[in-house]
Amino acid sequence: MPAYRAKWLVPVTTPPIENGVIAFAAGKISAIETAHCWSGETPVDLGDVAILPGLVNAHTHWEFSTLPAPLGQRGMPFTDWLRLVVKWRQSQTPMDRQQALMAGVRESLASGVTTVGEIDTQGWLTDQAFSARPVPDAVLFQEAICFSQTDVPAKITEISRRCGYDSVRHDHSLASRPGPADVWQPGVSPHAPYTVHADLLHELVRLSCLHQLPLAMHLAETPAELEFLHTGRGPLMEMLFGAGVWREDLRGSARTVHDLLQILATAPRALVVHGNYLGTAEIDLLAKNADHMSVVYCPRTHDFFGHAPHPWQIMQKEGVTVALGTDSRASNPDLSLWREMQWLAERNVAIEPEKILTMGTLEGAKALGKAGEIGSLEVAKRANMSVISGKAGKLSGWESLLYDPSARVAATCLRGDWL
Repeated sequence: MPAYRAKWLVPVTTPPIENGVIAFAAGKISAIETAHCWSGETPVDLGDVAILPGLVNAHTHWEFSTLPAPLGQRGMPFTDWLRLVVKWRQSQTPMDRQQALMAGVRESLASGVTTVGEIDTQGWLTDQAFSARPVPDAVLFQEAICFSQTDVPAKITEISRRCGYDSVRHDHSLASRPGPADVWQPGVSPHAPYTVHADLLHELVRLSCLHQLPLAMHLAETPAELEFLHTGRGPLMEMLFGAGVWREDLRGSARTVHDLLQILATAPRALVVHGNYLGTAEIDLLAKNADHMSVVYCPRTHDFFGHAPHPWQIMQKEGVTVALGTDSRASNPDLSLWREMQWLAERNVAIEPEKILTMGTLEGAKALGKAGEIGSLEVAKRANMSVISGKAGKLSGWESLLYDPSARVAATCLRGDWL
């Protein structure tokens, strides 16, 4: 039973432990103790570092992981950025996409992220190229885009298959497969209100309920989206019309974000991705459904587009679960959730560091439906950990690392294995 000592252990659910020892066996945490009270074998001394739970990136898109910099320019119109995304996707070969996936996996693990909520456009779940590689725990949300009512049946069949279910028998076909399917679980993702026909949204919620699949949707992301829902016009409609995919019946009867949230609330677990422009009524609805609904805030992507201030602090006060995500390298310089947390801490010095840490760990685990397995350092939970080191010298407290530009992820432990 290997044991490790660190200047700080930060369990999240209990107060930080100075000079703590953590031990694990068979991929799970077996003991947490102070060094003074530890009676087991001599622990490996990791020095003046902090051991945190493995970080949880609740929203990302690995397909963009080979981009050296975000697409376009900071503050550009969202629809112009979307056009660049479409153009870039069209330029990618199957080999390009697999290389991007590999890059995303490597960068996530190297940055202390041991669990992700990945938006999967290609069906990574059964990719045997990853059967022998270390991969983070993941919910792979199978992304659906469909503009025409006539295409809905084919799309729901495709998404069912990508989730591993026979659309007729409803048999799960991935349970016995080796490799990523052991730790990569399916979810569904109606992309956004302007790319998913109303009938498909209802069908995806039904599929989510049938198989108890988590669901993630980009929602309340831009003012253009609110305009599109309310009037059916604006920059998003013009973009779709120009691309030849606009349909008058695309929106269905939903005319507000609140209407869509009421639909999503019927799913067993729903993640509202971004939520940049949620109002009081929407936050109240999310708070009332906090047992199975959450918001994923992507701070640096939010800043890239120059959005109005995000209401995450208001949401937290109302009891809404707010997790953190990096989004993708198409709008973020990297996939480091640690840097995301540091960025947020630097700009919100009045916020308790524990809250920001929780957003990047336990709240992400709750959003993905994995709080019983990950998100905190507790006996019997998975031995997923990130080790953070900073400037030489004695740490005054683990939270000082959040404000130390030199602080970095020094090591990652995934299911009991150091990477």
